[in-house]
Amino acid sequence: IIQGLKQETNKKSLPTLLLYDERGLRIYDDITTGADEYYLFPLEEAILKNRGAEIVKAMHGDRGVVEGEVVLELGAGALRKTSHLLHNLASLVTKQNEAGDLPTNGAPPITYYALDLERRELVPHDYGALGAELAGKVAVRGMWGTYDGDHSNATTAPNGISGSPPLHMLFLGSSLGNFNRTEMSAFLRQLPLRPGSGDTLLLGLDGDNDKGLVERAYNDKRGITRAFIMNGLRGAGRALGDETLFEEANWEYVNFYNVAERRHEAYFKSRGPQKVGIPSLDGKTTEAVVEFAAEELVKIEVSHKYATSDISSLISDSNLRIIREWKDPQSLYSLFLLERPAFHFPLIRTTPTLTTTTDPKTLLDAPSDALSPFSIPTIKDWQELWKSWDTITLGMIPQAMLHEKPIDLRHKCLFYLGHIPAFLDIHLSRLLQEPHTEPENYKYIFERGIDPHVDDPTQCHPHSEVPEKDEDWPALEEILGFRDRVRQRLLNLYDDLKTGKKELNRKTARVLFMTLEHEGFHAETLLYMLIQRAGAGTLPPPKFPRPQFEELASVWDDEYTDFYASSIGGTSTSTITLGPQKISIGHNDLE
Repeated sequence: IIQGLKQETNKKSLPTLLLYDERGLRIYDDITTGADEYYLFPLEEAILKNRGAEIVKAMHGDRGVVEGEVVLELGAGALRKTSHLLHNLASLVTKQNEAGDLPTNGAPPITYYALDLERRELVPHDYGALGAELAGKVAVRGMWGTYDGDHSNATTAPNGISGSPPLHMLFLGSSLGNFNRTEMSAFLRQLPLRPGSGDTLLLGLDGDNDKGLVERAYNDKRGITRAFIMNGLRGAGRALGDETLFEEANWEYVNFYNVAERRHEAYFKSRGPQKVGIPSLDGKTTEAVVEFAAEELVKIEVSHKYATSDISSLISDSNLRIIREWKDPQSLYSLFLLERPAFHFPLIRTTPTLTTTTDPKTLLDAPSDALSPFSIPTIKDWQELWKSWDTITLGMIPQAMLHEKPIDLRHKCLFYLGHIPAFLDIHLSRLLQEPHTEPENYKYIFERGIDPHVDDPTQCHPHSEVPEKDEDWPALEEILGFRDRVRQRLLNLYDDLKTGKKELNRKTARVLFMTLEHEGFHAETLLYMLIQRAGAGTLPPPKFPRPQFEELASVWDDEYTDFYASSIGGTSTSTITLGPQKISIGHNDLE
C-alpha cells in the first residue's frame, strides 16, 4: 500500500485485494444480484446453468470420473455459479455408479476445493437440496488463501491427495483480467496442469465489448459498485492501522473503458488537495505524509477485456490449448475449457520477444518463440518438435502397421522413424566434417523418401533402396537407439555453440533451420498418410482428449447459420464470392 502511494501524481495506486474483505464480498454479492448493468455474472451463470452438462462431459472426456480427482476453484465466493457445475458433477457420478464404473466404497470420488480469501466464505454451509445431491458423490472442502501465489503443489496439498488423478481447476468471473497482460500468461503457466494428463482449466473471459456497456457495468445507477470500490478506502486505512485514515467524503469514484488497451480502469479521485499521514507500525508517530492534488486519480482496479487476438495470444503464451468454448447468445462473454498439451508450438510473432544480441548462449537457450520464426531454432524448438514426432510415430502407429504402407507410392511407416534422424545426421556430418552416427549404413537405407513425379504420379524420383522383406529391416528398438544418439549429437553441437567451441555462423544456422523444418514437414505429411488408415489401424493421438464431434458439429452449424444471417442478409448459400483483390503470397528470398 505504502509503495503504491509513494508514486508521483496520477501514478499512485492501491492493491485491488483491498476490495475483497468481508464487507466487500457482501457488496459484490449485491452487485451480482442487484446491479442490472453488471452483465458478466448473469451471462457466465447462464452458460454454467444451460451448458453445465456439456462442460462436465468435456472436462472428463472418454474416461469419465476417476476416483480421487480434485476440482479446485480459485476465488470461489458464495458458490452460486459453481453450484451448477457441482450439480452436473454429481449427476455424472450417479450415471457411472449405475453403470458400475466406480468403486462402491462409499467415499465421494470427487473432492471440490473452494479457495477463497475470506474465511467466512469457507465455513461449512447447509447447501440444502444441493448438499443432499452431493452427498457421497462430491465432497466440498475449503482452502483459505489467495490465488495469486504458487499453486505448483495444488494436486498434493489438500489431504495429501495423490497427484495421479485428474485436477480440474476453475477460474471464473473474468478475474484473470485483474492482472496486467504480461502477468496473465505467467500466472497461467505456473498452474499445476500436467501436460497430456487430463487436467483441465475452465476459464471465464469477458469480451472486448461496447465502451458504454462496459462502463455502465462497473458504475451502476444504484451505486452498488461505487460502494464496493469506496469500501477499499476503509480496507487501506485498516491495513495501515486506522480504518478512518482516508475520509470517504474527500474522494469520489470514477471509471472509464480504455478502448485502445481493452481495459476497464477504476480510480479514486481526490475531491481537492489533501494530505494523509501514514502512521508508524506502533501507531504513535507518523511515518510519512502523502500529498494528493485536486482531482488526482489513484488506481484501485483494472479489468482487461479480450478480443479474439488477445485470447489466441494469451492461451498460446500460457502453454495451453482450447478443448471447447461456450459463449452467451450475444457473444459478450466466453468460458474456455483448456488443457496443457503434450507439446506446444507458439504463435508466429511479427516481433521477437527478445532483442537482437550477440551472445549465442542467450539465443540458443531462449524460449521457442523468442526469435524470428525464420531464425536459428532454439533448443526448445527441437524439444517440442521431438515430442510431436514421437507422439505421431510411437503413439499413433500400432506395431502391426509399422511394415505397412498407408499410401502405395510411399515407404512403409517404419522407414520414416529412421529417415528423420538419418537426414539430420547426414547434414550434421557434412556441416561438421565428422563421421556419421553408427550404424553408418542407415544413411543408405533411410536417406531419401519416395516422391512421385509431378507429371506422372505412377513414377517416382530416385530414392533409397530399402529391404524388400520385413525381417531384413532394422528392429524398431535399434532405430530408436539411433534416433536418440543423433538427437544427443545435435544437443552436443548446441553445447559447443554456446561455449564457443564451434562457431555459430550463417551456414550452421541454415543447416539447423533446414533440418528442423524438414522434420516438421514430415510430421505433417505422415499425419496425412495416417489419416488414410483412420478407423483401420491408425490410433488417436495419445494424451489428447477426443473431440466431442457431435457437440462441435452443432456449434459449427449454428455459427454457419449466424454468419450468413449477419453477412448476407439472411440468405443461406453455399457460395462465397471473394474479391476482386490482389494479394501477395510467399516471401521474397534474397538468395
